[in-house]
Amino acid sequence: MRKLARLGWMVIALLIAGGVAMLAACQPSLGGINVVREAGLASTTTVEISERANKPGTDRLRQGAITDPATVQGLVKTLDQRLPLGPPAECLPQYRLRFQLADGRAEDFDYFCEDGASFLRGSQTFWKLQQIQPSAEFDELMQRAVAELE
Repeated sequence: MRKLARLGWMVIALLIAGGVAMLAACQPSLGGINVVREAGLASTTTVEISERANKPGTDRLRQGAITDPATVQGLVKTLDQRLPLGPPAECLPQYRLRFQLADGRAEDFDYFCEDGASFLRGSQTFWKLQQIQPSAEFDELMQRAVAELE
C-alpha cells in the first residue's frame, strides 16, 4: 500500500512539473532582433536627427545629420547584434532618426525618452510593436551628435 501511495505522489509530482513546464512554454517570448540585419542598415551613409518638440502646436525643434563615416559606422556597429525586444516605453520619443542608405532608401526610428529612458523603435513589422534598449555606446555616440544639433 505504501508503494502505491508513493507511486501516486510521484505521478502527481510529475504531472505538476509537466504542467509548469508547459505553462512556461506558453508564455510569450519577446525574443530579440538584429536591427542592422532586419532593416538593412549595413549600407547607412548618413543618420539624420530631428528633435521632436512634443508640445501642442509645435512639430520639430533642432535638426542635424551625422555624416562622418566613422561615426555612422560606429552607430551601425552597435546595432549589429541581437538585442532583446521589450515592451514599448510609455513616453513620447524625443528624437526621430533617419538612417539614409546607399541605395536611396531610408529607415526611420524613434529614439530616447524625455524622461531619460533610452529606447529605439520603429514602425517596421520586425519590431512586433516592441522596442530595444540600445547599448551605452550607441547612447554615447548619439548624445555627442545631439549636442551638436542646430
